[in-house]
Parts: sequence; structure tokens; C-alpha cells
Amino acid sequence: MIATMQGNLRLGHVAGIDVRLDWSWLLVGLLFFVSLSAHFFASHPLWSLGLSVLLAFLAVIGIAASIIAHELVQAVVARRLGTPVTAITLFLLGGIATYPREGRTPAREIVVAFVGPVTSLVLGFVLITLAGLLQVPLAKLWVDASGVLAWLEPVPALLAWVGIANLAIALFNAIPAFPLDGGRVLRALLWALDGDYRTATRVAARIGQAISLVMIAIGIASAFRLGPLAFTSGIWVAFLGWFLLSAASTYHQSALLEERLGGLVASHLMHPVTSAIGPDVPIASAVANHFVGTSARALPVMEHGACVGLLRFEDVRRVPAREWEARPVRDAMIAVAELPRIGARTDLAETLRTMLRAEIATLPVLEGDDVIGVLEMQDIVRWIEFPEPEPRIAPA
Repeated sequence: MIATMQGNLRLGHVAGIDVRLDWSWLLVGLLFFVSLSAHFFASHPLWSLGLSVLLAFLAVIGIAASIIAHELVQAVVARRLGTPVTAITLFLLGGIATYPREGRTPAREIVVAFVGPVTSLVLGFVLITLAGLLQVPLAKLWVDASGVLAWLEPVPALLAWVGIANLAIALFNAIPAFPLDGGRVLRALLWALDGDYRTATRVAARIGQAISLVMIAIGIASAFRLGPLAFTSGIWVAFLGWFLLSAASTYHQSALLEERLGGLVASHLMHPVTSAIGPDVPIASAVANHFVGTSARALPVMEHGACVGLLRFEDVRRVPAREWEARPVRDAMIAVAELPRIGARTDLAETLRTMLRAEIATLPVLEGDDVIGVLEMQDIVRWIEFPEPEPRIAPA
């Protein structure tokens, strides 16, 4: 079932990896679909409108599958190198993988980034070969794809268009504009030279922003100065530049955030656990004894010496007050198995990203299976805005 998360469509799991689709891809997919439908119908007079629409739809599906393949190969390689990938989000002509920084090195970053465009290149040439276009010069195919493909039958035409799209995906991702694969190679090189991951990310993001602005300028100039035939391609270049600018700016802000939280771990800002509650206690008792008159906003739920859940004040408020006496805590708590796991020494910047991805503002801090504290997003945000001279708690 498709579910939404963080403004994305969650498509499901592949090899244990969450695959999500950014909302922007739906717009881009629709534009691809409409333009390809019109192209097929106009350039192939013998094709019916229904056939043109069907082939355009299959081409969009093929392009999406190609992007997933691009990202999955990178995820598999990253896992083989010791870096777990938790999610992939598809954007425009590429995707962004979500994985922690632990276990990553400049060399591993370069390898993982490199295999993505290579995968797209291989797919592109395989599909073009299957379409019977291997003998056509690549430059001619790139410049005049419509003319070259006009004489193809439906299935070869479909394969050829998806193949050309894969070549475009490879070329686009090879641009040294972070967070594209080429930009990740650039960051890895800067990281290797300087030894500072955060500084390398910030510099690579700045370079990505500069390249994005150049792309936007070139796209606009092409659209309005080189005649009507260049208008569509110019708008696409400007649109891709805008997307890159947005993504690079986001990563630049993330790098600044990591610098502000540098050296801090979850135990620095957590609230130590001073009390817990059983799952069968009435909600009314939990509220009266642990929330009223205190600053607590979350309480570990313990059963047989193990933490089974977390009772948050916002969970309590979802239960009608008239039912608090009759209903136990387990009806309102969130099970610990449903919560992301963070430890006392988990990097605070990584913890904040985990909270944002999971859309949860409060998490238990675990040491083994024992809950030693509760960490709230508002405390992290408060630290970013008003850093204290010393952290609240020294790490264990």
C-alpha cells in the first residue's frame, strides 16, 4: 500500500530498503508522459492515439524503474562496503539515498557514487542495442533523437527512448554539483584532502549552488535567445538547475547544522529517566502522577524489566478524557518496536535527522535494552538557537 511520509510517497520495500517517490517526480512524470504521448502521435502517423499514450506511459514507468535500479545498485555496493542504506527517495533524473555517516570513508563514497552513473550507462547502451540503434552515431542520436527514432516500430521505439533517458540520467548525475553523484565524488575528494567531512559537505554544496545558478542562466538564455526549437530544452535545463539549487541549499544548511551540533551525542541533551510506568496502569493515573505539575512530556512503559513502549503527552491527548479511567496505558503508548533506536552515544545531528524522517518529536535513549533517558526534538532545536556553555549531561 502506498503511504505518505515526509512529503513523499512510500512505494514499499526492496531488499529491506524503503523506496519513496518525491512529489516533484509526479509532476515531472506527468510532463514526460504528456510530451512523449504528443511526440509519438505526431511523429508516427500510423500509430493510434491509444498506442501512443500506452507507449508514453510505459516509457515513464521504464524511466522510474531505471532510476530505482541506479539507486539500488549504489545501495547494494554501500552495504557491501559496510554502510547500511535505509531509504531511497526518487527525484527528477536521480535519487537520494539515506544512510548514516558511520562506516563511510572518502574512498567508499567515491566507489558508491561512481557505480550509479555506470549502471545508467550500461542500461542505456543495452536498451539502445536491443532497439537496433547501436550502429547510429551517439552524437546524432543525442542531437536528433526524434528524427532517428521516427522510423522505429513501437517496441524498439520504447526501448530506445528509455535507453536515451538512461544516458541522460548518467550524464546529469555525473555533473560535479552536490548532491548529485558527481558532487558526491567532489565532496569525497575534498574530505580526503581536508579530513573534515562537514567542511567538505559545506564546500561541495556551495559549488553545487554555483553550478545550479549557471544551469539556470544557460537554460533561460537558451529558451529565449536560440529560437522556438530550443525553448523546451532550455526550460528543462533551467528547471533542473532550480532543483539542484534547492537540493544543494538544503545540504548546505544541513552542514551548518552539523557544525553547530558537532561533538554532541544523544546523552548530552536527554532527560534522565527518573520514573516509569506499567502498561496496565490506567491512563488517568499516569496523567495525575507523572504529567500534571511536572515538565515531563514522555514516560517509558516497562513490563517484566524491559521497555515495551513510550507514553507521550500527545498520545494521551488523543484518547478522550472521559475514557482515561477505564483504558490502560498500553492503549495510548507507542510500542518501542515502532520507534527508531538511538543510543546514548548516537550523534545528535543524526538523531535529529532520524526524528525528522520518522516524524516523531520524542525518542527513548537506550543503553542495551535499558531506557536511560528521553530526548525531545525541541531540546535539540533550542540548543541550535541558544547553545549552552556546557551540555546538560556528560556522555557515559
